[in-house]
Amino acid sequence: PKRNQTTTVMNSTTPKCAFVITGFGPFRGVPDNPTSTLVRRLQKEASSLKAQRVNVLETHIMETSADAVRKEVCEMYTRVCSKGNASVVEAAAATSSSSTAAEGGNTIVFLHLGVNYRGTQFQLEQCGYNDATFRIPDERGYQPTGECIIAGNKFGKCFTASLDLQTICKELQNDNDDENNPSVTISTNPGRFVCNYTYCLSLNQSQTVSKEGNTTKTASLFVHVPPFEVASEDVQFEFVIRIMKAIEGHLCSQ
Repeated sequence: PKRNQTTTVMNSTTPKCAFVITGFGPFRGVPDNPTSTLVRRLQKEASSLKAQRVNVLETHIMETSADAVRKEVCEMYTRVCSKGNASVVEAAAATSSSSTAAEGGNTIVFLHLGVNYRGTQFQLEQCGYNDATFRIPDERGYQPTGECIIAGNKFGKCFTASLDLQTICKELQNDNDDENNPSVTISTNPGRFVCNYTYCLSLNQSQTVSKEGNTTKTASLFVHVPPFEVASEDVQFEFVIRIMKAIEGHLCSQ
């Protein structure tokens, strides 16, 4: 199996929230996953992100397999949210003029990017479902049918994003100054492949962090993007920046 690729980006600005961003490698039918390209570009353009006060803590390109995703998501939350440890947020804050880690990213937003290879829009996913039913095998040959992702929870349970997606989606729609760009919509169907598997795990982890009373707040959002044939790399990269700014603005208004 292909090894996961991880990069840490430290910014000196201290906005309201900080982002951990993930994309995926290839899978059957999609040899060149656009989310890999977007994540690599986020890595390369760290200085421009910094100038725009977009605080990206980590970027990850995950293997498109259930086992790799489960391990990676668990490790990301543990690393960023562990009590009593010097978290990534604290490290970022230490490089800034701020005196507190909370000011460096009081809310950690786990922003997961996946491709809908038949899509024509940007889809903000509202729900992740406790249902692993893969239409094709993942990159390690795993193809479950009707299995729970989160043990101990009802099969098919819907985990819902805590972010106000109606407000965020409306802002993104109003901010779209090119009518030729894909529209932005809210979806309640992320499929049942590795994208849903990732989102279900991440939403559950975020809820668990909140229940444990961790001082670091978390939120999770999965965004499906169309192929580059529908929306170019530049258009999609700018959209990722816009959605981070929209989330930042939403959290600042609370």
